[in-house]
Amino acid sequence: GGVDFESLAKALGSRLHQAPRFRQQLAWTPLLGRPVWVDDRNFQLVYHVRHTALPRPGSDEQLKRLSAAATSDGATCAVLLIELENFEAIRRTVGITLANDIVRQIAAILKETLGDGGLLARVSDQNFGILLPQTGREGARVIAETLRSAVQEHIWDHAEHSVATTCSIGVAALEPALPDANDVIAQADREMTEALSLGGNQVCVAPEPSETDDEIGRAHV
Repeated sequence: GGVDFESLAKALGSRLHQAPRFRQQLAWTPLLGRPVWVDDRNFQLVYHVRHTALPRPGSDEQLKRLSAAATSDGATCAVLLIELENFEAIRRTVGITLANDIVRQIAAILKETLGDGGLLARVSDQNFGILLPQTGREGARVIAETLRSAVQEHIWDHAEHSVATTCSIGVAALEPALPDANDVIAQADREMTEALSLGGNQVCVAPEPSETDDEIGRAHV
C-alpha cells in the first residue's frame, strides 16, 4: 500500500491551471492602495507538496504538530479580529436599526476590500473575524492595515446624520510554535484589546512565539 508520491505530485501539477489561486501570492500595489493576488513567478510545486511520515504507530497529536511544522512559511493561516470603536455612540445617535445597517455596510466594505483572499464573519454587534488561509504574519499585517484604512475613510450620510467610524484590529498567526487554533484566536483578541487601549484606529500584530516582550516588545502598526 502507501501513497505513490511522485504520481500524486504529477497529477496535482497537471491540474494547477484549474485553480490559479494556488500559484499566486499577495503583493502590495501603491496605485490601488491595497494588496492584490498576483502570479508567483518563482512558484515550485515541490516547495508546497512534500512527502513525510510519522514513525509507527503515530498519534493524532503528533500528526497535528507535523502538519504545522511542514508549512512552507511557518504559518498555515492568520486570524484577524476587528472591533468597531464607536458603535455604542452610533447606536445612541441614529438608533439600533440604522446602526445595524451601518455595520452591514462596513461588512460589505471589508468583504470588497478583502476580495476572495479570506473568510469574513460578524462575531458580535461590533466585532468581525477574518481567516486568511496561507498567510503569514507580515501578509496579514498588510491586509489588516488596508482594511483599517478602508473603514476609516468611509462616511455614511443618512438624513441629518453623517456617521464615521474607525476600528482596531488584532492579528495572530497559526504556526508550529502556536499550533492550536483557540490559542491563536485568544492571541488575536489580546492584540485587538491592546490596539484599543493604545487609542484605537490601529493594528497590533502578535510577536512570534519565540520572541518575548522583554526582548523586542510588541509589534504595533
